[in-house]
Amino acid sequence: MIFNSITFLIFLSVVVIIYYCLPYSKRSWMLIIASYIFYMWYNPALIVLLLIFVLANFIIAKSMFNKSIRTRKALLYLSMLLNFGLLVFFKYLMFIVNMLNKLVFYREYIIIPDIILPIGISFYTFQIFGYIIAVYRGQKPIDNFFNFSLFVTYFPQLVAGPIEKMDNLYPQLFSKKRFNLDGFILGLKLMLWGFFKKVVIADRLSYAVDYVYNDIESKGCIALLIATVFFAFQIYCDFSGYCDIALGSSRLLGIRVIENFDKPYSAVSLDDFWRRWHISLTSWFRQYVYIPMGGGRVGAFRKYFNIFVVFILSGIWHGANVTFIVWGAINGFFKIIENLIIGSARVYRFRLIRICGRIITFVMVCFSWIFFRADSLKDAMLVINGISKGSRSLNIYNIVDELGMSLVEVLLSSIFMAILMYFEFISKDESVVRYFERKCLFIRSCFYLFIFLILSVAGVFTSKAQFIYFQF
Repeated sequence: MIFNSITFLIFLSVVVIIYYCLPYSKRSWMLIIASYIFYMWYNPALIVLLLIFVLANFIIAKSMFNKSIRTRKALLYLSMLLNFGLLVFFKYLMFIVNMLNKLVFYREYIIIPDIILPIGISFYTFQIFGYIIAVYRGQKPIDNFFNFSLFVTYFPQLVAGPIEKMDNLYPQLFSKKRFNLDGFILGLKLMLWGFFKKVVIADRLSYAVDYVYNDIESKGCIALLIATVFFAFQIYCDFSGYCDIALGSSRLLGIRVIENFDKPYSAVSLDDFWRRWHISLTSWFRQYVYIPMGGGRVGAFRKYFNIFVVFILSGIWHGANVTFIVWGAINGFFKIIENLIIGSARVYRFRLIRICGRIITFVMVCFSWIFFRADSLKDAMLVINGISKGSRSLNIYNIVDELGMSLVEVLLSSIFMAILMYFEFISKDESVVRYFERKCLFIRSCFYLFIFLILSVAGVFTSKAQFIYFQF
């Protein structure tokens, strides 16, 4: 059940109606049932693994509270072994085996059957472990197993985040909420904006990106360059679109989950970009990896080492492929170089420097996206080599043909990306939806009617349009 499907809209409508019809004491039960139905829609058998995660960590957290530091540490290590052990098994075992076969045995020495990757495992593993660390540090654990189960499996953010903290999400799940029309309408607006980004932009761009990256050697410089820029917008609109739909779906139920994106392509530096991109994940790594390693309170060499390690781990988190590790390493290297050159954010007070910073940051991010999107290091190098060669022909029809799209589709894609960036530019330091909420009724109505009409006329509706981050 994906968000951009009729099935989900029907499911969500039924959940919302029943939720507000039930008395307060029964609503949490209803959300638990809905969350497990939502997850089982992908693969019913995987619910067993999710239950193991939930039950084991519930027991560990309960056993950890008010115990000696030695006992808490032992239980923390047990939780690490369980959570990350299962994550490694399901997500990275095939990758490790393949590397051993190639680098050590030089043949297919170790043979294991294909392992199904449980959807959302990286997200709920990090959410659970963040909770375990909070209990280890003295926070009171959740007493009721079913309440803890709902905190982990809450369906709007279960399979692709954002990664929530207990302090924000848990109290809202059990508070007594009356139906709020303004909040409900805001939820619908967030969903509409999310669908625009996903269905109108991301899914349209995916055709050209897949067409080029699946046959790199036959494509010219301009087509490779355009496809790389298209992918930058595809992955942003796909993931942030999902998060907007998740936020909107949750607001229909009167629950606020954290925002995961803050217009990252308006960032003036890489440091700024990573404060705006996948905020819940970067915050998780900062709080549970970077700061415990010493953060920026140590010497310069150790500080940059910590930064590099965090980016390598971020790359590994994204997938079991060398390309993701290289993607993380490139971003870590770029960020270190930027910090060494710039030193202070005060230089961005000047408008010209901010403009140059935005351009340079976007170029660096797009360069790293090549490794994120390519199926192998060889493919990534082919893309870079193809772009660096330059173009011998600027025939627009040849370029469009290499993109696998019609000229009209390329123009439409460009227009929709421009519309997105325009609205994000005028909204400045707040989200687009929040910006238009402060406008008069006429302007608000025109904006949402405009987005709805584009969605209705130009939306790419297909059952195969999965969200990119579902694979992580």
